[in-house]
Order: sequence, then structure tokens, then C-alpha cells
Amino acid sequence: MVASRYADVTRIKMDNYLHQVDVDQTAAKEKGLQSMYDFGRLRQDLLTLKNDRPIAAPIFEPVTYERGSRVVHPTSIVLVEGSFLFVEPSVRNLFDLRVYIHLADEFIFQRNRQKWSKDSEKYYVNHILGLFRMFGSDQENFADVVISSSDPVEVVSKNLEEFLRQRTNIAPPEEMAA
Repeated sequence: MVASRYADVTRIKMDNYLHQVDVDQTAAKEKGLQSMYDFGRLRQDLLTLKNDRPIAAPIFEPVTYERGSRVVHPTSIVLVEGSFLFVEPSVRNLFDLRVYIHLADEFIFQRNRQKWSKDSEKYYVNHILGLFRMFGSDQENFADVVISSSDPVEVVSKNLEEFLRQRTNIAPPEEMAA
């Protein structure tokens, strides 16, 4: 939401760097999240953007399982989102500012239910929530800022937008149009 409202903000989703989609908890325990995500490519893409060069960012459509790519040009702010974003130190340490948004489980479930066609409550609890509890539950310890909320994602997004305006020179959308 934030990235789409500003010309000088790019959004990158960690889910686009998935190697495979259906990984059970046993396989993930044995192989780690590196078996699920291409952390090496994500790291390289972030370094390339930091060096002011464009990337061919992967695209993954979770409903159809289609893959593609899009050209992403460097911008002043690159927002990278993902449930396991801070797990890999070689990626985590690239960020100038690490913001962890702690949302209530029901909002996370509703968000995931919208983007994954096969997400049922059982799938969410057994796979997504289970993997997050296994690998991601301590990620707020690596954040510079933790935003904790039981508010819907839209409200948290507005709070994040205000926080970014205070910490950066990003102009609100109404000022950009003027």
C-alpha cells in the first residue's frame, strides 16, 4: 500500500523469491528456510539496487503458480516485505532500517487467505503459522523498530507510512502532485 502511493518507493516481496511452495515442516526443519527461499538472489538483487542499478526482480503468482520477472529501478526507498525476511543474516544486514510489524494472527490469516487460493485454516495453521513459529517468531529481535498492532493491515500501513515520513525525506502523495 505504501509503495504504490509514492513515486520514489519500490516494493519487493520475499514470496517472489520462493524456490518451492509446498514445503512441509519436517523438510523445512531439516533443510532450513534456504530450501524454500532464494536468499542468495534476494541479497544480490538488493545489493544491485543499492549500487544504483536496476534488477530483473522475480514475480511469483501464488494462485496460478506462474513465474515471471519485472524490471525494478533503484529508488530512494526500497520496502522489502516477508515473514522470514530477517532470518538470513546476509540479507538482514543489508537494510538501513529494519521495521518489524507484529500483527494479530487473525489479520495474518485473512491476508494469506486472500493471496493463496488453497489456504484453509488447516493449511495456515499447519504450514504457514507452523513455519513462522519455527523460524520467524524471534525476528522482531533483529528489528530497529517494532510496530505492534491488533489493527487491520490498512491501519498499520498508514502508521508505517507516517513513520517513514518522519524518518526519511519522502514527500506525502499530495505534495508530490503539486
